[in-house]
This record gives sequence, C-alpha cells and structure tokens, in this order.
Amino acid sequence: MERRLAAIMIADVVGYTKLIQADEAGTRVRFRALQKDLFEPSVGSHGGRIIKTMGDAFLLEFPSAVEAVSCAIEVQRELEALENDRTEDQRIQFRIGINVGDIIVEGDDIHGDGVNVAARLEKKSESGGILISGTVHDQVVGKLDIAFEDMGEVEVKNMARPVRVFRVLLDGNAAPAVKNKTSTRRYRYGAATLVAIVIALYSYNVWFGNDLANVEPAAVERMAHALPDKPSVAVLPFTNLSDDKEQEYFADGMTDDLITDLSKVSGLIVIARNSVFTYKGKNVKAQEVAKDLNVSHVLEGSVRRVGKQIRINAQLIDAKTGAHLWSERFDRAYEDIFKLQDEIASKIVAALEVTLTVEEKTRLARKQTKNLEAYEKYLQARKAHFRFDDEGMMRALRLYAEAIELDPNFVAAYAGDARLAGYLIGGVQKRLFLKSGPARERSERSFTRALKLDPNNSEAMSVQARNYLHFKTRAEAIAVARKAVSANANDASSHRTLALVLAADGENAEAKREIDTALRLDPKLGIGTAATTGWIYYSVGEYEQAIRYYQIAVQRLPKVAFGHLGLVMSYTQLDRGAAAKAALEKLLKISARANLRRVAAFGRHLKKEVLEHLLDGLRKAGLPEWPYGFKPVPANQLSGAEIKATIFGHRIKGRSGSGLEFEQTTSQSGVSVIKNPYFTLNLEYRVEGDELCGRFLETASGRWECAPVYRNPAGSRAELNEFTSAGTITVIEYSIVE
Repeated sequence: MERRLAAIMIADVVGYTKLIQADEAGTRVRFRALQKDLFEPSVGSHGGRIIKTMGDAFLLEFPSAVEAVSCAIEVQRELEALENDRTEDQRIQFRIGINVGDIIVEGDDIHGDGVNVAARLEKKSESGGILISGTVHDQVVGKLDIAFEDMGEVEVKNMARPVRVFRVLLDGNAAPAVKNKTSTRRYRYGAATLVAIVIALYSYNVWFGNDLANVEPAAVERMAHALPDKPSVAVLPFTNLSDDKEQEYFADGMTDDLITDLSKVSGLIVIARNSVFTYKGKNVKAQEVAKDLNVSHVLEGSVRRVGKQIRINAQLIDAKTGAHLWSERFDRAYEDIFKLQDEIASKIVAALEVTLTVEEKTRLARKQTKNLEAYEKYLQARKAHFRFDDEGMMRALRLYAEAIELDPNFVAAYAGDARLAGYLIGGVQKRLFLKSGPARERSERSFTRALKLDPNNSEAMSVQARNYLHFKTRAEAIAVARKAVSANANDASSHRTLALVLAADGENAEAKREIDTALRLDPKLGIGTAATTGWIYYSVGEYEQAIRYYQIAVQRLPKVAFGHLGLVMSYTQLDRGAAAKAALEKLLKISARANLRRVAAFGRHLKKEVLEHLLDGLRKAGLPEWPYGFKPVPANQLSGAEIKATIFGHRIKGRSGSGLEFEQTTSQSGVSVIKNPYFTLNLEYRVEGDELCGRFLETASGRWECAPVYRNPAGSRAELNEFTSAGTITVIEYSIVE
C-alpha cells in the first residue's frame, strides 16, 4: 500500500439514467465515443491517467493541479461545442470536481481524502461546470489565464474542517493555456462513411508541413553548423511594464516588428520569433541566450504604455564580452509608433556596423499600415494566433478581418490571415468555426491579396507554396518557395517550406541545405516543426537525424500517430528491428486504423519515388495495408453494378470500425447525406470500375476517393453488417434498410 499526494479529478455524466431511458443504445455509443475520442486524448496530453470508469463517471489522476484543471477546461469546452446542436434534455454534460490531497494506492485503484473531496466537489458542481478545492486554486492561480469565483466553504464527510471551494469561470475572456506551454490534441471522431479518406487527407499540416503550435518548443541542442561570418542577433521578448497587463500583446508586437524589420537586412542573421519567445517571462542572462541560440548579439528591452504615451527601453549586448554596444530610452506619443520602430531598427543596425543597401533602406522605411486602430487589431490577432487553440484562433480570424476592414491594404494582416486559414485547411481537429473548404478559399484569397499588394512578402509566399504543393504542382510550389527565401533570407519558415517542397520532389541535397539553414535560424523547435523536420530528414536519407526530431514530436504529442509512424520507418531503414517493432506496437495502440493505404493517400502530392521510400519503411516494419486489420476476400468483392444497387436510391445503416453508428441516404443521381451522433456530412458518389468513389462537399480539394465494397456472407440485416467497405481511414459495415 502506497500513500502520496496527487491531483484527482472526478467527472460524472449529469442525468445519465434519463438519457439511457430515452435512448439506451445511442447514449451508450455516444458515451463510449466521448471516452475514446475526447477524454482519453485530453487526459493523455496532460500527462494524466484514467484510474477507472464507474458506470457513467471517470476517476482520473494528474501529475499537477495545473494539468488537471487545463484538461477539465478543454473537455468541458469541447463537449459543449459537440453537443451544442442537441436539445437540453438530449445533451451529454459532465460535472467535474478537482482536488489535490492525500491518496492511498492499492493495486490499480486509489482512495482516501484526496478522492473523497474531489467526489464531493463533483456532486456540488453544476452541469457543464468545474469546482476545485482551495488547495487546487492556490496551485493554479496565476498559472492559468482563467478566472475563478470563490464559493465559500463546504462540509465534507469524514473531514475535520470545511473545504474552500472555487468555481472555474468557463465563460471568461481568457483561454486555459498553461504559461509557456501549449497542449495540442487531436480529436479523432470517426466519420461514418464508405469513403471517409478525405477528412483525414487534408490533415497534411501535421503530416507534411504546417508549422503548428510553434508556441511550445522542444529543447534541442545547439546546431553543429556555425552561423555565417556576419553579425547575428536574438531579439528577446520585450517586457510589458504597463500597469494594464492586457497590453502584453503590444509588447509582443514590438518584439515581432523588430524581428521583422531586422530580418530585412541582408547583413544580419536574425533568430526566428519561435525560438526567442521560448525565453518569454524567464530571467535569463544574455550570454546564456547567445550560447543557446548561437548568436553574437542579444537585444532586450521593455515597453510601458500609458494612455497615448509609450516608453521603450532597449539595449544591445555583445554576447562575447557582456558589454552594452548600445542602449537608449525612448519617450514618444503612441501616434509616432511607426517612426519609433524605424529609429530603433536603424540604431541597432548602426551599432552592429552593418551597411544598408538602398533597397533595404526603402524596405525598412515602408510601414505595414498608417492606421493605428488596424495595427492594434493586427497585434492582438498575432497574440491570439500563436496560442494555437480553438478560442485563440477564432479570435485571431476575427481580428485579422477587422484589421483588413480598417485598412484594405494591410499586407501583414492578409499574410497572417492566410497562414492561419491555411493551417485550418487540415481539419486535424473538429473545427466547428471554419471548415476545410472555406478555410482553403479564405487562405487563397488572403495570400493572393497580400502578394498583389507586396509581391515580396515572404510569409504570404510560404503559405502559397504549401498550398501549391497540395493543390497545384510541385514545380509551382518550389518556384514560389524559392522566391520566398530570396525575398527574406532570415525567414526560417520560408527555408523550412522550401526544404519541404524540395523533399517532396526528391531534391534531397538542396532540401537538406535548406532545413539545416532553417534550424540555424530557429533552433528551438515547436511541435509541428519537429515533425516536419523529422519528415524532411527521413526523405533525404538522414535517418538518425529523423529519429531525433520524431522523438521530440512523440514526447510532445504522444497520442498523435505521425511521430510514431516516423520512428517506425526510420528505425526500419537503419535495420533496428526491435526498436521499429516497439514503435509499431505503440502506433497501433494509439491508432488501430493506421495503414499503408492511408499513408499513401496522405502522400499523393509526393513524387512517386519519394512516396515509395516512405511506404517502404512502413511496409518492411509490418504496418497493415488496411485499417483495423481488415483482410478482404477477393471473391466477395461487389461489381460496379452491384455496388450501385446497394447504395444509389437507398437508405443504409451501419457502424464504423470504432463502433460509431451512422445512417446514410443516397439519391439515384449519387447525392448523399450521412448522419451520425456528432455531425452531418454531404457528399456525392459515382461508380468507377468495381469501386465506389465519393467526394465530400465540405472539404478543400473536391477530389474523388475510391474504395472497394465486399459482401459479408456471415452478416445479417438485423446486425447491419451485410456489406463491408474498407477505405483508408476506417472499415464500415452496413445493410440496406429502405
């Protein structure tokens, strides 16, 4: 028997008995789906574990109060979005109680005061709410951007003293992001469809190339390659000294703008935003930063804004000696902010004894906007954007649009909007606020406008290159990516994008040079950049390096399949059979539907030889060809005419490989509607040869995806399993009901 302190959460469904009485089968399916696709990924991403389920309740343990509360907030907000279209009496809602206290561990179970208090709080919580003990509140206040309401003290059975209780205000303005940490999860709600590949296909931002969640870095050693022989600088996040802490976005914006301005100078090496922002809020010495980022100079400063006045202190430090090359205090009216930015950038360049070309002087003098209100909206949008959570991204999209409305020629706002909308094309998460198709349209509209206004905007070109890689040709993507690097040699994202599109086309030597450069400029990798970097190194045959970065991706997102896939194929190519087998086991435990056909669909934009290299590592390791271990019997495959007879003009019912039930109605012309407990999808069908081909109307590409259909001799209409179709994302069974 072990006794220790722990953070305990108890979550219980409100009115579960009534839900069961109204629809027993449907409620149980929905509850199981929520456990698998919401609770388990969220708990895992916060380092927690499900101790046990108790009918309609969960008992969970977390490594800290911060992780427990962050997880609870994520679950409640996501659940509210998922159940929002149901009537109040049909919704699955949880009450949650959280406590930090003494527990007794016996085998796989726990009990004790820590659990008792959490259970008591759960019972007193409202539907969809979270109550925490005073102990939890003391440990999370100031560490989570969320508000709390003091509910006073409550009596708890067998406890000598009352327990102080706080309610988490889920409808507050702030999001539950742990400071300096972003928890990124992937909700995998299976789409009940005969050809469900398309939803997964456009998750390419995780697989092959979006710089996701750069806010949370992985600690990577200093690169072995020395920076070029010219001054290099890291601009540390400016400290917000304003009394109004809401002005944090302004201090971050000043840092961003200085990085952007200095990056335009060809005589400098400037470290990327992602890497320098890992030091935000930390008390670090300039020499330590310089050693960590491999730079010769560090710029640090502070911002104080009071009304219409601003004060900026800045100092440039020679990292080798610790000497201050330049320092100055600026007191200006806010309306002069753009002139002030010019002045600071010019003085830094002068202190570093760098000579500007005529073109660089012109570019530095060219400001993004003259509209101060639009500029404010833009800075707020960037702050929200780089949180990379749903609430932040929704806010960012709105603010980018408002900035553009105030100044229709605001290039940076268009570029930021294009980048964020491009990220959302993937549909890795269940985006209720911007679906795949509209996201693509918005991204393309914004980067087109940005580049019409400024043909040399590297951010917009990077977005365009990634878009072209998937929706046009590799050659067009490479041409745009090269232009982006030429426009701004200090833009790590542009170098990474060029490496990505070159690797996709099998241009390995140049791809390696570009990813090495990206790492020099941005050595502190985020979650998405670690996975992208691993993929590029695998593509060019640098398997040890690939393993290094895939391991980072797995450490940060242990429940996401891509990092595990990368380890499987990299270990295989190095003939490390045991390691490859272990990685494959972890992969299939995380995603039973992982399969070669799905990987091939993800990689359709790759050159044939590049895709085969990818599949080779997975095939040798034993990754199944079909999802859920499905093994088709060729003799049972339906002909094209038979497929049409079972789908067109009929209503069918069935379930997916994960057990999610669905209903689908298809017209004689092939227009179809699929409904399951969580959402409705619209698509159209046609038959090609002996395969059923479909395309979703909500997704970005409009491509047709095809899959065979098989007769199940052992199936029956009663069991809704007379026919089986295996796509790349799932296997479904169904029967004709009308």
